[in-house]
Amino acid sequence: MRDNSEVRKHNKKKIRQELRKNITASKQQMSNMTGLSFATCNTLLNEMESEGEVISEKTLTSKVGRSTSIYSLNEQYELYLCLEFSIVKKKRVLTWNVMTIYEHVLERCVETHNFLDESMLLKVIADIRIKYPRICSISIGTPSIAEHNIIKYCDIPELEGSSFVKELSLPVAIDNDMHLKAYGYFKAECVENEIVTLGLFSEHLLPGTSTIVKGHIIRGANQIAGLVGFLPFGISREELKTKFSSDSHLEFTAKSIVSIIVALNPHKMILCGDLLNLREVELLKTTCSNSIPEEYLPTFVYVEDMEKYYVRGMFHRALEVSEEYEHH
Repeated sequence: MRDNSEVRKHNKKKIRQELRKNITASKQQMSNMTGLSFATCNTLLNEMESEGEVISEKTLTSKVGRSTSIYSLNEQYELYLCLEFSIVKKKRVLTWNVMTIYEHVLERCVETHNFLDESMLLKVIADIRIKYPRICSISIGTPSIAEHNIIKYCDIPELEGSSFVKELSLPVAIDNDMHLKAYGYFKAECVENEIVTLGLFSEHLLPGTSTIVKGHIIRGANQIAGLVGFLPFGISREELKTKFSSDSHLEFTAKSIVSIIVALNPHKMILCGDLLNLREVELLKTTCSNSIPEEYLPTFVYVEDMEKYYVRGMFHRALEVSEEYEHH
């Protein structure tokens, strides 16, 4: 049985979630939306206002001059840092967004480096936190496996084996970039009970996929679920990278997609990466139908730019890890 402090935290979370969805609400409206009693909403909203988490505004409710308080979340109360790094044309690209509870971006920065190790990442994060001291959690996207917060099989060699997350004194979620892009797409475009798989196919990089099953990221026991670059293609991983070029990728891309469809049977197959375009995606669908009856194929969707979904996925993970930390 949960103690009073746990119940209080849980009820505040309910209020927070409703204000995120509905933007504003009176105490009575909040009671109706959450199922909590008016007295509970009154107590908790007063407490949250005194702490600065919510703000209120008086509004007239009748011609005789009666007024009521309308509550909304204070966007400046808690902020979220969403940080990603990748390799593009042999350059290290570091991108970060500072976001509010309403998913508004306060600042976005894109930096290009020739070298990017954990000391540089820690310095960047420290500088951001000095500028935005109300950051309450961090979400990090990495082109690697993130097993037990340790970076493995990373596209950026100098980050291989790094565990810099352990140096951060805030709740942190570190995930493979594919997981976060797929999660962001699911949050933006899918209904709750859908299964969606994202496949990324880029030149001279091992392919990756990620699947969201009814809102849950499928990571696997060691975070390698979806890394189709580990499939037994009969050649080494270094040789496989060379096959992912504009001239020779179709066979290997199709085999990767077929393996995922057979294993997970998604409703949607979202495809992206610089090797693909609308024509290529149609060709892949036809190729996959040679192995799987067309009636069992998912809907194929081509997305040219996944960045907005990536940011959304990071934001929701930052929000979740913050709430998990508060719960504990």
